[in-house]
Amino acid sequence: MMNQFFLFSALTSGLEVVDLNRVNTRNLLSTSGRSVSSKIVISGYANVADKSFGLLALTPEAGDEVWRRPTKARPFKHDCNLVDLDLDGLKECLVVGEKGLFAAINPLNGKSYSYVS
Repeated sequence: MMNQFFLFSALTSGLEVVDLNRVNTRNLLSTSGRSVSSKIVISGYANVADKSFGLLALTPEAGDEVWRRPTKARPFKHDCNLVDLDLDGLKECLVVGEKGLFAAINPLNGKSYSYVS
């Protein structure tokens, strides 16, 4: 059965593979309960059914959702290779979008460090 998310959604800010080799992913699980490898794919999303937007991380092997971070506006672009805000060795994802959206999001867990919209 197809995941309900994909029936009414669009990926909005491209796909980016993030290498998690620098951090411990041993306890990181997808929302389906499967363990996560050393890579995740991150993209913005827009769900037309419920008018929700945000950033999400998927496993490249099965497409399982690892985390989802809702935003108040549609993301247009993100880059997870520019700055390490918390100095943990993993660069945060900077996200820009509609209505002045600017966010910095941890690619490991989806935690938002700063958010403007």
